Amino acid sequence: MDSAIIPDTADRRLHHVLRHWLDIRGDKLLPARTDIDPVAIWDALPYVWLCDYDRVNQRFRFRLAGEELNFFHHGNLVGRFLDELVPREHAPCVNNIYLKVINNPCILYAEGSIYSCTRQATRGERLVLPLLADDNSPGLIMGVTVTSYEPTLNSIQTENRLDNHFIPLLKPSRCAALV
Repeated sequence: MDSAIIPDTADRRLHHVLRHWLDIRGDKLLPARTDIDPVAIWDALPYVWLCDYDRVNQRFRFRLAGEELNFFHHGNLVGRFLDELVPREHAPCVNNIYLKVINNPCILYAEGSIYSCTRQATRGERLVLPLLADDNSPGLIMGVTVTSYEPTLNSIQTENRLDNHFIPLLKPSRCAALV
């Protein structure tokens, strides 16, 4: 399927959103936010989030956050900055990781420890995809974050880290063969 981009073992909702992103991308470098069809990814919506990149403040601000993400962070994330949601010592690193997604642009698949200021780190997976902003430049990121609250999964966190895998964007004609 799309295991050339993310592992076959990745959560099905991540695969679903990635397939939709590749479909709406078509022959463009990146799809626009307005290309996203919520009905096409309905089963992933509780886990989906969108952030605008505020170039003036050099920070990511939540435009949309699914209910599972709001639950994980104990409150509505819309309008909040991404760096407010992770422990302060992780904020610069997290910001730089997401900047790479829009500046290069590339796909990010991450698995391991998911952090929050309001919750103990838990196991999870994340897919982050670049989108075109209203000015037609890469300036938004769309993410899907799926976490597990099962104690057995949380207890196997051996290194308490998140492994990030950056996947360069292929020319659109080559991506069609991967889906």
